[in-house]
Amino acid sequence: MPRTAKGSPTMLAVAEHAGVNKSTVSRILNDSYPKGFSVRPEVRERVLRAAKELSFKPNPFVRGLKAKRTKMVAMLGLRDFGWSSRGADEHAINAMIDALADADYEVCTTFIKPGNPDFQPPRWRVDAAVVVGNSSAEQVSELDQSGIPYVTVNGPAGPAGGSVIVDDAHGAESAVRKLIELGHTRIAYLYSAFDATPPAAGRVAHASEIDRRDAYVAAMQEAGLEPVAGYDRTDWTAEQAIEQIVVRDKATAVLSYHHVMAVQHVAAIQRTGRRVPDDVSVLCFNDAFPTAEMHPSLTAMSLPGEAMGREAARMILDMIEGGTPKQMLFSESLILRESTARCR
Repeated sequence: MPRTAKGSPTMLAVAEHAGVNKSTVSRILNDSYPKGFSVRPEVRERVLRAAKELSFKPNPFVRGLKAKRTKMVAMLGLRDFGWSSRGADEHAINAMIDALADADYEVCTTFIKPGNPDFQPPRWRVDAAVVVGNSSAEQVSELDQSGIPYVTVNGPAGPAGGSVIVDDAHGAESAVRKLIELGHTRIAYLYSAFDATPPAAGRVAHASEIDRRDAYVAAMQEAGLEPVAGYDRTDWTAEQAIEQIVVRDKATAVLSYHHVMAVQHVAAIQRTGRRVPDDVSVLCFNDAFPTAEMHPSLTAMSLPGEAMGREAARMILDMIEGGTPKQMLFSESLILRESTARCR
């Protein structure tokens, strides 16, 4: 039986096993029928059965060189593996990959070059692209010009792209209102640095940072409350932030931009001798590990990552078929746990 150098069966082996020409196998397995070509259903079934029995799978790269479509989608946006959990992005990516796999699409990834904030089209042929976590529409301008169908997940799209995003402003308003219902009036919003490293020069703030911060200020003012100073700082570490807004400014509730930041905020609060939630309540965005597993477990605004990923896959497949770009806005939901309580 003809095999490749690594021992896997070849297309010729499938052809011999099915009793047909190699070209017939190629057309059936690659779904590339030239004009006027037809194949009897029983022949197609015989070829598919032979491929399954021999565990043969077409090489997507070779297939892409010969077919009008590559059956490949590029995922753009990964920068590093510095976080153990990325939250809604992680859930969305997993759901999107599953949905695209069901449609027989491969997903390939490329990392953003250090220091380059723009999302550039891949250097190989793909049918579409998905952008994860971009900060602004300007960052995908090259994709707009490339003609490649693309969808952004948790980030704004340009005029040629579709987008799957969450209503961060409404989520922040809901979080502030819940803390006010619990009797808190000294509510702080915190976006803290993960370590002592200063923010990178030219860093582009993600749209959610601006939306959540501005919605926090608006919700506090609407309730007749004064926003706690420091809501616009991004250079404080968790220790510095808690020392300022809890120890000095007497905040009784903290709204953390991200669940990983919230873990650091809880630890920093506890190191001051205060207790969560007896002395300080903590509420965060992103219901991802370890929000439910830590003690006290974290109250969180949950972003529907899995639903976003499935919708992103549906949009991508629709745009590959010539569909027009769409924008889908998802709502966040409040998950009540142990880290919030009535203000004493």
